[in-house]
Amino acid sequence: MKSPNCNHLETPLISSVPGHVFIFILVTIWRFYTASETYVGIEIVKTLAINLLTSIDPS
Repeated sequence: MKSPNCNHLETPLISSVPGHVFIFILVTIWRFYTASETYVGIEIVKTLAINLLTSIDPS
């Protein structure tokens, strides 16, 4: 009995150029997400610190 022709299954997905491009896009999006999340966190801490410092009574 002859085995079915499955040549398209022998090529791994990672070796294809579109696979590498897709991974690169995901990594780039993740970097922007974490960078913006860090920026938002810093802005929240700065706002809280400014509010705390301006609410302290100097007397």
